[in-house]
Amino acid sequence: MSKITVGIESDALDIIIHQTLVKDYRSLCEEVRRLENTANLRAFEQEDLDSTRKWRDGLEAMLSYYLMPDKAQEIIDEEYIKNEYSGGVTNAEFIDEYAPDDIEYHKDLKEKRIEMLEEQVEHLMKAHHLMSTRQSRLYRMSHPLRHPLEPTFDGRKIQTDPWGKRYVMNENGIRTYLEPFDD
Repeated sequence: MSKITVGIESDALDIIIHQTLVKDYRSLCEEVRRLENTANLRAFEQEDLDSTRKWRDGLEAMLSYYLMPDKAQEIIDEEYIKNEYSGGVTNAEFIDEYAPDDIEYHKDLKEKRIEMLEEQVEHLMKAHHLMSTRQSRLYRMSHPLRHPLEPTFDGRKIQTDPWGKRYVMNENGIRTYLEPFDD
């Protein structure tokens, strides 16, 4: 058996370590959520849950050490939010609501959730505006003489002259004045 040495730059090694830590942390969080959402855990499953929580918490500390603090907190918050919305038992029962660190952590999470919801609403509003713009453009293309908000008569735009009288124009540019009851 021969040994092969592969040289890896430190930046590449850091990326590999970071990705591995994040992947392992997320899989442990998923396993905890799965076990917490299981009704009537058997004894060995309860042991697995306790052990997985311990390893998850240890990896959380490792993330905080090896990653930039903001990035580590973002990953931890994402998993905590998944816990909150997983529909089962959450880790909220293990949090001391009077501990100053936990109170700040919950405030940060609330703000994070609000920020995420605001981003989703903004995205939906942009998508709605884009769709309505496309639909109005398609409408104008299919009805070139008619803008959706303009009054029409027989498919032609109603215009007003300087004296306030309303009229429509035909293809030759000849005006036909309208009586008030003709629209």
